[in-house]
Amino acid sequence: MEVLHSQLPYGLASVRELLAFLISLLNLSDRHNTDTMRSMGLTIVNIALEVGGTSIKKFPSLVTLVRDDLAKHLFGIAAGRETKNPMVRLFLLLLLLLFFLSFFPLHSFPADSGS
Repeated sequence: MEVLHSQLPYGLASVRELLAFLISLLNLSDRHNTDTMRSMGLTIVNIALEVGGTSIKKFPSLVTLVRDDLAKHLFGIAAGRETKNPMVRLFLLLLLLLFFLSFFPLHSFPADSGS
């Protein structure tokens, strides 16, 4: 069976570029980024961390993006005077998610007993 080129998975470089772009939307120094763009960026980064957070830790280039750039921009948003409530809520959600992914890997939670 022949695998079509369009069905091949994206590589690490593509994932890194996409994550870097989403994180760049959170940069308060970039005046091209509107509150709507930042809110969208926060939402999508949150989804990315929910879905692939434990896998991100396997790739140093992605860890560096999250640890350095994402953290810097999140704290910038938290300290910003123009921060809107939905952004604060997403910021706190992302911080909580980062905390749990860093300190409580998914395999350390007890299995669901199904009851």
